[in-house]
Amino acid sequence: MRITTSLFICVCLILLSVISLQAKDWRGIIPLQSTRADVERFLGKPVSEFNGQVEYQMKDYEVWIDYSDGECPKETKDKTPFCAYKMPKDTVTVITLTLFKRISLSEAKIDIIHGI
Repeated sequence: MRITTSLFICVCLILLSVISLQAKDWRGIIPLQSTRADVERFLGKPVSEFNGQVEYQMKDYEVWIDYSDGECPKETKDKTPFCAYKMPKDTVTVITLTLFKRISLSEAKIDIIHGI
C-alpha cells in the first residue's frame, strides 16, 4: 500500500511538471492565428532571436515564441501532418513559458481535474 501511494504521488508530480498549453492562447496571442506583428504590438521587440524563435524576458518568466517560416521542405511536402509547414510566414506556432521561480498549484490556478 505504501509503495502504491508513493508511486501515485511520483506519477502525479511528473505529470504536473510537464503540463502543456498546446493550442491555448496566452494573453491574447493565439497559436496558428496570431502573427509576428501581433506579438510585437503586444510585447515589443524580442531580446533575442534564433532560427524562427524569439525570446522575451519578463520579470518572473521568459517567453519563447516560435514562428512558421512559411515553407515546406521538399522531402516532407504534402506528406507531413505538422501544420506549421503550411502556415503563412510569421504565424505563431508555439508559445513556451519558463518561470524563474517555483509556484504552487493554487498560485498557478491550474485545475488538475478539469485541465487548465
